[in-house]
Amino acid sequence: MPIYKYKTFKEAECDLWIMHPDEKSIEKALNFIVFGLDLAKSSEMRKKIKKGFTLYKTLEESNDEY
Repeated sequence: MPIYKYKTFKEAECDLWIMHPDEKSIEKALNFIVFGLDLAKSSEMRKKIKKGFTLYKTLEESNDEY
């Protein structure tokens, strides 16, 4: 989790967690979770991701792979 530095208390107050979310906030969070799960299940996306490190001699060589 990143650390933020605020200049004013009002600026920090805007970044607080929502302790009593409304229906719109809950819907946004659920949509984000569903999107992430769909993305993780996507077989095309898995094919593009390689495990480990790949070393290339040039930038062009790395771009040619995708």
